[in-house]
Amino acid sequence: MPAVETKARQFIHLGYQRLLSFEVPRRRLRLVRRPPPPDADGYGLMEFADMAKVHDVDPQADERTRNWLLSSQAATAPGRTRAVC
Repeated sequence: MPAVETKARQFIHLGYQRLLSFEVPRRRLRLVRRPPPPDADGYGLMEFADMAKVHDVDPQADERTRNWLLSSQAATAPGRTRAVC
């Protein structure tokens, strides 16, 4: 493996670990400080999807974030059935 590819893989791995560090006790991602914009967790979900193309991603972390986002959407907009993910 060329040195450039090795270095790139190291950066990708560090980025993935950093992304996981944003998970908060409610098992969702919090990418920003208070108050978070409503789409911050959606961005985290997109990051997991993009990362999965080049790095192993924990499917449970992705699922927790997706489930939280869907439940949050349902709680804030009763009767709304359009999913964001």
